[in-house]
Amino acid sequence: MEILRKPLSPVTLELDGFEVGASIAVAIFSDKSEILQPDYFAKDDRLVLEKDNVFLLVADGDGAISLELPAPFSRYDREYALYIYDNSDGQWDFEGLRDSYLGSIMEDAEQDVVYTDSLRVYRPYIDIVAYAPEEELETYINVERMARTIIDNVTGGFYYKLQVVDLQGLGTDRLTVGDRVNKILELVENNVVVYKKGATNNLKPVTLNSDRNCIVPFVPKNEYHNRLDRRLPRVGNPNRYGSYEYDAIVATHRGEFPNGYNYTATLECGWPMVPNDIQDCMKILINDIVCGVPNYWSKYIDRYDTKDFKVFFNSGKFDGTGNVYVDQTLKRYYGDQLYNNLRAL
Repeated sequence: MEILRKPLSPVTLELDGFEVGASIAVAIFSDKSEILQPDYFAKDDRLVLEKDNVFLLVADGDGAISLELPAPFSRYDREYALYIYDNSDGQWDFEGLRDSYLGSIMEDAEQDVVYTDSLRVYRPYIDIVAYAPEEELETYINVERMARTIIDNVTGGFYYKLQVVDLQGLGTDRLTVGDRVNKILELVENNVVVYKKGATNNLKPVTLNSDRNCIVPFVPKNEYHNRLDRRLPRVGNPNRYGSYEYDAIVATHRGEFPNGYNYTATLECGWPMVPNDIQDCMKILINDIVCGVPNYWSKYIDRYDTKDFKVFFNSGKFDGTGNVYVDQTLKRYYGDQLYNNLRAL
């Protein structure tokens, strides 16, 4: 299932089909790829939230539930795994969760699953609710999803995500991140938290470089600092036997991110706002699809024969979006997508 999110507005999960007055527990997990493997959740530490992400509800007189999700769900685009359990015996009450490991409770309650699905929370590229005619809202929501997928296939998408990436130090003063980074929320070095956004006692204050593609040490303004951009070579120390000793010799400066050190960075990445030209492209594609008049014919057909007609398409049939104006507009984002992909390599 999918929920459209709007920045600064709450995200509400609504479901029906339950028994009137049924006591249920809603659990939301982080990785939909493991949705069919309940044991995974018992061992994985990537629960979106632990006991705070289990919600106890009672179905109303129509057998429906409505749940306003916490703020992080309205801030990021992401897919989750949604499990709904029968809580008639109270095994999911919060008092029990405080004293028990959530994974073990999941294993015990596996047979009590009454509903499961993937839960996708995303920001549409335009406010489709305001744009669509009221009587055709459902059709326009489906068409918006289709048009957004077309644009994503060309540009890579314009989402805003919370990402956790594993990096390795190379003996320099920079950690290269293969994405469009906006904020560093946390940095862990060899299993020790060395930076947390907003903290005043960070062991290793860091920031983003001017291109916002690397994590670098934070240096106060007007303080001299020559950033080390490559690993310094080790210099051998000749001994009396005419050979060189290297093992005990380390360069005078190993870089803020020493070679071989392991780092885990929690980042906010992507597009905080959808560009205006992308919104315009969305409206064009939506109108083309709804009206059933995309201009594939004028763009792709090389030859058209009569007498039990034959249509010959050129090699660009499967390139682009099918609209010349949209294709020309999206070209400005080709380089950015290619740059991020190459940087990740």
